[in-house]
Amino acid sequence: MLAATLGLGWWLWAGDDASTSAPAVRPRVMVLVETTPPGAEVYFDGVLQVTKPVELPQSELVYTVRVEAGGYSPREVEVRANRTQTVRVRLERLEARPSTRTAR
Repeated sequence: MLAATLGLGWWLWAGDDASTSAPAVRPRVMVLVETTPPGAEVYFDGVLQVTKPVELPQSELVYTVRVEAGGYSPREVEVRANRTQTVRVRLERLEARPSTRTAR
């Protein structure tokens, strides 16, 4: 009887205790934004991304990605973080405005 009690005690002590087990790790995805022109600034939900690709927790969340470069019209696209992917964003060059100065 004592052996059975000690055995049960050992099983309870050595069993999988939820308080000591590691938290579940959420899968991550990589989103690479390729831009034309190269080197354009990339923002995810308004935050400038300095590392590329961007690593995100895998989810069904939709991020607003804004791409900006001097001399080009900015562009926004939506990206769902449900898989690793490459997103290509081409910016349109701004048209040169004619000078409004008059000759003297």
